[in-house]
Amino acid sequence: MAPWLTFDLWRFAAACLLGMAVVFVLDLGRHVRRRLRGHAGHLVDVLSWFVAASVFFPGLYAALALELRFAVVLGAGMGGLLYVWLASETVGLWFSRRR
Repeated sequence: MAPWLTFDLWRFAAACLLGMAVVFVLDLGRHVRRRLRGHAGHLVDVLSWFVAASVFFPGLYAALALELRFAVVLGAGMGGLLYVWLASETVGLWFSRRR
């Protein structure tokens, strides 16, 4: 396999993992926000977006050298969708049992 193709496949895989991590953080914030009322829920929402950005941009810099290509955008989107399809319901069930 050509070295440039291997490198692009690694970028795609890293972007998928970044997408999964960001959606996981936002999903955790959503479940915590459901339990809180008033301004605390809004604070958790802002905090979860801050943490998601803090995960995504350094990960983008470290793993992908800030080269934003279509494969990176596609990989991040696919990673987020994979998390929603495969793990979001499990995390929701775990939070509903922890009451």
